[in-house]
Amino acid sequence: MEDYTIKISPEALPEYCESKGTDVSYEYIQQVTFGSINNVSGANGGYGDFTAQSTTVAAGSAVSIGITPIFTGTVYNEGFSVWIDFNQDGVFDYNEQVFTQISSSAVSGTVNIPLTAKNGITRMRVSMQYEQAATACQTFTYGEVEDYTINIVGGSAAKPAQSAVNPIGENQEEKLVAAQIQLYPNPTSGRFTLQFPASSKLRTQSPEDIATFVRVSDMNGRIVKIHKVKAAVVSFDLSTLGKGLYQVQITRNGQSIIKQVVIR
Repeated sequence: MEDYTIKISPEALPEYCESKGTDVSYEYIQQVTFGSINNVSGANGGYGDFTAQSTTVAAGSAVSIGITPIFTGTVYNEGFSVWIDFNQDGVFDYNEQVFTQISSSAVSGTVNIPLTAKNGITRMRVSMQYEQAATACQTFTYGEVEDYTINIVGGSAAKPAQSAVNPIGENQEEKLVAAQIQLYPNPTSGRFTLQFPASSKLRTQSPEDIATFVRVSDMNGRIVKIHKVKAAVVSFDLSTLGKGLYQVQITRNGQSIIKQVVIR
């Protein structure tokens, strides 16, 4: 008779894109609270891997989040953003951005955990960038990014099945390139146009997770318009909004770019 030890390894977590700040000499994330996470971290060179810290949240629940910045001198406006990979596919999709706000002090809010979130271990990303919110995979100059682990219970038991049809086309890695997307006129009195390159695959009939979306938000992080792109030229009318600077975030298949438009 012989005895053996069998080790069963858990399902490996996906590899996530890199995001970080490159200069924390002026500001960085001091504290993050979410569920049972209460992490006072200090400066971490632009990126803090705190995935050893975790909290359990229930699908369908609302969880409070708080982010506190610290400044070494002058106080600046910071763009705060939070993503949770609810479907555990290793990509922070546009609809997985659960919090965004612009402030020069501590921010707080509520994160709604969808009933469709997949059960198990996943990633939460917290980002703080000088003056404007960063995208989930952005490397920027001033600010910091921190990653945490979230355990979801009471949600979906399995990943949605992948379609046998390739909805994206042959080029799975087609990139959104900011220089190829024109925004005009800028500044504007309220009306502006986004023009995509003629060769762009806009996926107007694609599932929501790989379609092209445009989200416009003010400098307080308040979303004022969301539009699913169905043509190469898209017109927007923000003439009823106040004057100022607005962010235009274009998202497709986990990629995001941000342009800015001035209403005067």
